[in-house]
Amino acid sequence: MQTLFRYGVSLLLVSQLVAWPSPAEAQEEAASEAEADLQAMRQSVKTVRSMGAQLYAWLAEADPESATSSWQPPKEVDWQACPAVSAERIRELLEPLATEELVFTDGWGHPLQFCLQEDPETDSWYRAGIRSPGKDGVFQDTAYEPGPFTVQEVDRDMVWVNGYFWSYPSR
Repeated sequence: MQTLFRYGVSLLLVSQLVAWPSPAEAQEEAASEAEADLQAMRQSVKTVRSMGAQLYAWLAEADPESATSSWQPPKEVDWQACPAVSAERIRELLEPLATEELVFTDGWGHPLQFCLQEDPETDSWYRAGIRSPGKDGVFQDTAYEPGPFTVQEVDRDMVWVNGYFWSYPSR
């Protein structure tokens, strides 16, 4: 009985070792995941840039004065200060003018979030915005200081407001 038990434990240990990836396999898997994340981040930047350009073109046509305003931007963006708007509303506004495909998800497949000040009489710096939650799909915050973050920070939010990237990846 004791021999049978040892044999069973030995088989269990050997099966665990066989299933465990070698250091080279683990390193290759990590490099592959990092490359996939970099591609997803690049796609997110491309999508936000394209959607932002189209949204800003709509804004310039709908309210030329606010689109060319030289208001001083705030030290940080308060996402909640810009009225939320659905992807359906953005599609409705942009489809007649679309110069590129309208994409509403980031490189990881998470829905983009939009804000838009449609009332030209509103006295606000915030006119239009888009943000991506990053790889984890969870928005980190609603307040963003301007500037880049490293491409390794795949869970960081990417934020575009009033024609400019506010929070964005950089090497």
